[in-house]
Amino acid sequence: MKMDLQQVVFGLVAALVLAISSARADDTPVGKVRGFYTELARDVWMEGTRAGKPAWADVELSAGSEPRRVLVRVAPELGVQAGDLVEVRMAVRGGGAPLPRVSEAMQIAAKWFTPRAAEFDASARRTASVF
Repeated sequence: MKMDLQQVVFGLVAALVLAISSARADDTPVGKVRGFYTELARDVWMEGTRAGKPAWADVELSAGSEPRRVLVRVAPELGVQAGDLVEVRMAVRGGGAPLPRVSEAMQIAAKWFTPRAAEFDASARRTASVF
């Protein structure tokens, strides 16, 4: 009986640790790509992408109650298209060297043609229409 109780307690602790770690993973902002830009020179932007230049995406985040837009750097190997949902690592102003200095798209959360991408638009409209 004592061994069974230890196994139950161990199982509960393991489940709690798993729940906490998955809750932290859900804190990653997800946003919808609205368009792409290329920086031709300092503060000179062109809509679209150019070979040999880093691509930047206009991403609408649905963070909390009010949507906002950020400009994020996109690696070409991600294959991101307009309408895709991407996970974003947000830039942190100031601080130490290991923190990112620019916001970056980390991975595709959903492609533009999936129901999840369509649901993102619907939830953004519901949020905007509340106030």
